[in-house]
Amino acid sequence: MNLWDEVELIANLEELSKKGIFKGYGGTVVKVYNCSCLVWFSNPKNVGEFAFAKVKKEFLKFKFSKIFSAEIIEEMKETMENIDIDKYDSLSIINVEEYDKIELLVDKPEYNEEGIFKGMTGCVLKPYAINGKWAILFDNVGENADESVEILVSQKDFKVIA
Repeated sequence: MNLWDEVELIANLEELSKKGIFKGYGGTVVKVYNCSCLVWFSNPKNVGEFAFAKVKKEFLKFKFSKIFSAEIIEEMKETMENIDIDKYDSLSIINVEEYDKIELLVDKPEYNEEGIFKGMTGCVLKPYAINGKWAILFDNVGENADESVEILVSQKDFKVIA
């Protein structure tokens, strides 16, 4: 495996599972050692979240090599030099699935402005969050309870009920 290769984790490893990194998760090799690689993993269930983990090469499957311009490679090198890898050591463990029924746990101005209030129920519309927020569809909204509203809701603001 080479620097900037795209890889996939091929086994659930206890140490990585505790950090929210599971079999099937993909990432980019950012450092190559003799028997292992430092991989920049992305959370497929929470777009925008990432973590770094050192993984033995035997547990990684090569997916493809990316061909980057010299400018992009330089930018990635600078990013790696300036990032605190230890700060990004785990991913959120997501227990939300597409089409789950949820209940809103809080009142917030941004929800209330859309006619959404604590206790209302909705449905998760996508199989992933974006920066910890889920697209939720609420039915029976409005004065005549005949509207549907789709809004982004922080995972901490709802619970899955079915």
